[in-house]
Amino acid sequence: MNNDVSINIENLSKCYSLQHSVKDAKGNSTYELWALKNISFEIERGKSVGIVGPNGSGKSTFLKILAGVTKPTSGRAEIYGRIASILDIGAGFHPELRGRENVFLNGQILGFSKNEIKTKFDEIVAFSGIEKFIDEPVKNYSNGMYLRLAFSIMVHLDFDVYLLDEVLSVGDVEFRTKCFDKISELVAMSDKTFVLISHNLNEISKISDTAFFLKDGIISEPLSIDNALYRYTNAGEKTTVRLPSFVKQASVEFKDAAGKTKTEFMNTEPITIEIRNSFHASAGNVQIGVRLTDRLNNVVFNSSPILQKQGLVEIDFANDKKITATIPAYLLNTGFFTVDLVYFNDNKLLDEIVKANYFTIVLGDDFTSRKMIGESGPLKPYLDWKIE
Repeated sequence: MNNDVSINIENLSKCYSLQHSVKDAKGNSTYELWALKNISFEIERGKSVGIVGPNGSGKSTFLKILAGVTKPTSGRAEIYGRIASILDIGAGFHPELRGRENVFLNGQILGFSKNEIKTKFDEIVAFSGIEKFIDEPVKNYSNGMYLRLAFSIMVHLDFDVYLLDEVLSVGDVEFRTKCFDKISELVAMSDKTFVLISHNLNEISKISDTAFFLKDGIISEPLSIDNALYRYTNAGEKTTVRLPSFVKQASVEFKDAAGKTKTEFMNTEPITIEIRNSFHASAGNVQIGVRLTDRLNNVVFNSSPILQKQGLVEIDFANDKKITATIPAYLLNTGFFTVDLVYFNDNKLLDEIVKANYFTIVLGDDFTSRKMIGESGPLKPYLDWKIE
């Protein structure tokens, strides 16, 4: 065993038998569904990994195999250390027993001694916020109270590996925030390993060191958080889009001050957006606009010459015309951004191309403090500061 490895996955596959046939990728009828297909990777001890992908991609199946809830069809998954699987939260609670008794029962089922649980008992109850009801049978608990106690047990006992499946999507806002802060505290510890599934991209980006993109049972190579979330939002990587509507063809490129085309920029340099178009038919004077969105699909800004009173773009439909706009330096924060194209005339929307292309921003050396790099927000502008 490599002491630096916390989770080892080798050729992991899971197949479900179906009662009714479905079409496979080749259009053939089959009674099998492969939820996972030959997954192999390692997770180092102390790392936090996010897994993103559309519904039905195999994410929950993967975590259930890691947690031992279900067995793989082939391959193996090895986890070293005590496991907290926060996907079947509250498993091991007995409805007739009091909350106090269930804390000890649940903890012992999870492999902890009575003395270990006793030293953490007061913290568990205080975090759950149900001190007044701890000696009531849990069958009388509301769903929220049940969740609070079960989650509190999981995050206060000393586990090595945490498997989290949408756990922060339940409960009231106050408790979700409290849970997120507690998990962030555990993530900061160098010896805890986390595997997180969530549709909340903000959670993934704040907790995870790296991420995998899972779709149709096939997992990607390890990705940066930005690249994994970009794949998840289905932005695509083609810079040319063909539509059967007003726009025939459109392409977007990004260039630096020297005119070099690239997709990664320092935030200390300007970015020129270069757009070329062709159209199916003339619609008179057409105005074009760009919409910039961040990795969480939040709109950063909209811009168009007409909005800046620079007049209409006289587009020649017989020939492609190059249109450019420049994003100034010292404006955007680290992360990836996508550009949408919008075409309109006389306040009428003619067409739009969503996620025509993307670029990534990294912070330049002018930002001497690195403490703010990971904080959310799409902008990091230079402001005109004065101290008098």
